[in-house]
Amino acid sequence: MADTMDNAVDKCRLFKLPPELRNRIYRYVLATSDDKNPISVTNSGYERPHLLATCKTIRSEALGIHCVENTFLIHIVAFDSTPLYQWWSMMRRLGYGLSAITFKVRADWSTASWPNLRLWLRRVHRREVHGKPARPAALLQKGDTRAIKFAVGGLFAVAKELRGQPWAVAEAVLAQLRPSLIVLDGAWGKD
Repeated sequence: MADTMDNAVDKCRLFKLPPELRNRIYRYVLATSDDKNPISVTNSGYERPHLLATCKTIRSEALGIHCVENTFLIHIVAFDSTPLYQWWSMMRRLGYGLSAITFKVRADWSTASWPNLRLWLRRVHRREVHGKPARPAALLQKGDTRAIKFAVGGLFAVAKELRGQPWAVAEAVLAQLRPSLIVLDGAWGKD
């Protein structure tokens, strides 16, 4: 099988081109998103370009262009950080850090879930994910005055500030702040 694959790569005209030209082709095909038209990441993942599935050689040459030169939008529903966690796990496996990639997180604020929010807070505290709602100070600058965003953003700020403490300490502090969410929506009281 390896001989067959090597022969296929040897016969492929794409690989006869200089690497710089191949990279231009990869960019033309793969770098298709921007801030206004990001690649959507959901609980089911995201649709990867078919070019990356053609062969290992193309995947190894082009995957970096796809990951680094696109903008990703991670959708969070009911505060379930699973898509963010899976996406970050993949980026770390591929060797890409926070400074190398462009992404945004869009949270659906309509469905309260304390267990999901607590898990997301733990993941931020442990640096398992990057990406969280805006801090209250940033919300003020934007003119956003929705109380739920202030309460949740404050919880994330606390989780991040307590990174030097064990999760059990951070979790206890966050649990003391939970009533501020319950006052806004009783559904936050459900476990």
